[in-house]
Amino acid sequence: MSKYLMQVSLTHERVKGFAKDGGCKRRQAADQFFKGGTDFRGLIFAVLSFLLLLMSEQAWAVGFTFTTINVPGARLTEAFGINDSGQIVGSFVDSLGTHGFLQDGATFTTIDVPGAPIFLTSARGINDSGQIVGDFPGGFGRLGFLKDGATFTSFNFDGADLTLARGINNSGQIIGTGILENGQPIGFLKSGATFTTIGVPGAEFETQAFGINDSGQIVGAFSDSSGTHGFLATPVPEPSALFLLAAGLAGLGMAAWKRRGKSFL
Repeated sequence: MSKYLMQVSLTHERVKGFAKDGGCKRRQAADQFFKGGTDFRGLIFAVLSFLLLLMSEQAWAVGFTFTTINVPGARLTEAFGINDSGQIVGSFVDSLGTHGFLQDGATFTTIDVPGAPIFLTSARGINDSGQIVGDFPGGFGRLGFLKDGATFTSFNFDGADLTLARGINNSGQIIGTGILENGQPIGFLKSGATFTTIGVPGAEFETQAFGINDSGQIVGAFSDSSGTHGFLATPVPEPSALFLLAAGLAGLGMAAWKRRGKSFL
């Protein structure tokens, strides 16, 4: 073997030995650190615990800052709804009657349904798109309304003398309460042009719907012989919807199988 090849071989062996020794020493130091040889475990645990505490919501839930809301010129102001942008809706009373309002920052906008016979508009809910729902005098009772930009759309729960819209989610689903001719309140869900009755099984006197989230869960109250209770209604897919879902998944599975060059047949 030539002198140059021998030198290269020796150098290569030294480098491997150095890397091996250095790697062993680094692993030994790491093992010693985590086995308690170095007294930093308590410090690391304390730092991690502090960071978890900072991220905990309860660590900051020490109280509230309260801000009074008064519509200028009103003798009574009530706030009923707020969206994720901090826009607030409600009602106020002045010398002319009752009006709805939208508060966006420091700006108040009066909401009166065009053509309403008297000033008795109430704004009750707002979603993140700025759509507002409420009710106003109409016909022989009250109608619900949806305000989308500058457009007002009225609606009436079938068979109800009073339609009181109370909330809207980001999908545009509206909930509220209809007062029937016999005076019985019944909850409703409005999805597009379709109304669905919300009635708690076993409720003897009334069911009222007050709020809805983006998952379609509805909250409200109902009464029976033992008193008045709250409720949470969680939507359950209809059997037909489950069948369509299963059929769609089966179709996707067949398509994927065929793309792989195989067939069920």
